[in-house]
Amino acid sequence: MRQNIAPSLSIQIIASLILILTIGMLIGAFFYLELLWAGILLALIALYCYLSAPIAYELNSRQLTIVSRMNKKVFGPVLNVL
Repeated sequence: MRQNIAPSLSIQIIASLILILTIGMLIGAFFYLELLWAGILLALIALYCYLSAPIAYELNSRQLTIVSRMNKKVFGPVLNVL
């Protein structure tokens, strides 16, 4: 059984703010070169978070699998208590 994640307005707002902050730092790098490194670092962190965030959960053959854009993480046997 595969279950996609539910979209969240708060996550979309925070991601938009980080994107705006990153663009602002890269534009500000025209005036202060130090902002270029901060903008690049923030962009790399945001890209890693985007790629490693879970996009779906799968539960089959008594194993839980968390799917992200980069990879899948499989957890051992899951007990069904019902």
